[in-house]
Order: sequence, then structure tokens, then C-alpha cells
Amino acid sequence: KRTGRARCKVCPETGTNRALLVVGIVTVIFGAAGIIALTIETGAGVVTVSEATKKILLNYLQVVSLAALFPMQWPQEVENFFAVQSAISSASQALLSPDCELSWMAPAEAFYRKQIGFALLPIGIVLSCNAVWRTARALRCGCGMPESRLCSRRRRTAPVAPAGFYQDRAVLSWVLLLYLAYPTMVKQAFAAIACERVGDGYWLAADLQERCGVGRHLSYMLVVCLPQILLYVLGLPLAATLLLYRKRRRLLDERTQFRWGLLYAGYRVDVFWWELTIV
Repeated sequence: KRTGRARCKVCPETGTNRALLVVGIVTVIFGAAGIIALTIETGAGVVTVSEATKKILLNYLQVVSLAALFPMQWPQEVENFFAVQSAISSASQALLSPDCELSWMAPAEAFYRKQIGFALLPIGIVLSCNAVWRTARALRCGCGMPESRLCSRRRRTAPVAPAGFYQDRAVLSWVLLLYLAYPTMVKQAFAAIACERVGDGYWLAADLQERCGVGRHLSYMLVVCLPQILLYVLGLPLAATLLLYRKRRRLLDERTQFRWGLLYAGYRVDVFWWELTIV
């Protein structure tokens, strides 16, 4: 599989590689669940020093990990340092890289399939979080139909969750996961237009036998890459800033902090939009 910009790394045996892929998937799921649980436990407050410190640390990791993308011949120790930074700030890309499992394909074909997977990632995150919290609501009630008589009887004997209890947690969950996955989405979106000049033409950096701007590459750019850039790279931060602007007078309300606090945690209320400049 590819490592860095112009080198290859021997893949593990097939069984070992699949086991590592499963471990990576499990690690990402449990890691995401743990981060969500900790955020819920702390109440998602936004005005504490600890929140500002966490925001600075996370931004630092995300920015420094980008240094590994520059075409420099870094010493091995520095590359290892960047790899650790990238694994922490972009875990979904570092732990869920299926390159070895797709090594039987042409590099360009494998690249395009990964692009489609990462293009669907945000949709999967939102749907998964909503499904998990709806399931939790149904299990707490004791049946799949909250409006049924059985559920009504059980509500009279069990503590009743506040209105919007599960929906608030669903929103917090996918906001947090989209925030953490954003650097990965940016890298993957622009990877499709990362072309290098060779001779009199431009060729895809992921596969220098795939010519840029024609045929299959042009189709993927228009159908997959362009929507990724418009909807995710530009759309997500602009939508988040617009949402916070509409709620600018209620940013210290408990429910607003719980749902959207990650987007302005650590910043003064009058500069709630500062995350857009970081992005």
C-alpha cells in the first residue's frame, strides 16, 4: 500500500490485515461512543477553561497533521510523529484505511471506491446517531411503539425523560462526530483533484496512470468530488455559522449549549463565529 507520497509499504497477511481492519472499526466505534459519553457527562458546557484547552489542542493536532501532506523528505522520526498526530485528529482515516484489502484492484479504482465511501460518511454518521438514540428511547420505554398503551403504563411507573432528551443527545452526537471527521472529509474531497504534471498532461497523484480531467476522472469529479466540496468542505462550516448566528442571543441557554456548544466552546460569546476562521 501507499505510504507518504512516493513510497510503498508491504501489506500484512490477508488474515492479519482483515483482523486489523476489524480492530480499527471497533476502535473507532468505541472511541466515538466514549467521546460522546464524556461530552454528555460534562453537560457540554462552553464557558470553562477546560473546554478552551481541549479546543486549542484539537485544532493543533488537526493543523500539524496536515504538515505530513507537503512533498518533503521528512526524517523517519518526524514521519512517525505526524502519523501519531494524524491518528488522533483523523482517526477514521488512520484506522479505517482499506488499501491493503483493495490492493487487488487498480489503484485508481480503489481510490474512487474510497471516495464514494467517504462521500457517504457524513450521511451515515447522522443516520446512525439518530437510529441509536431512537433505539435507546424505545428500549427505555420497553417496546418499539412509544405511543402504545403498554408504553403509557410503563411511563407512569418509570422516570420520564425530559422533552427532547433523546433528540438532544442525537444532535450532540452527530455534531461531535462530524466535527471530528471534518479534516478527513476535507482531505478526501481534495484528493480527487490532487493532480501532478507529468510531461504535457496532468495525472492523478493517487494513481499516475489515471489522467486528470477526462473520462472516468472527470465523471467522478463532477458527481462525487464537487458535491463533497460544496456540501461538506464549504457547506458544513457555513451552515454551522449561520445556525449559531440565528441562535446568537441564546448561546448560553442550557439546551443550545448541549446541542451546539462544541461549535463555539472556548470562545467569547461575541465571537461565536471564530470557528469558521479556524476551518
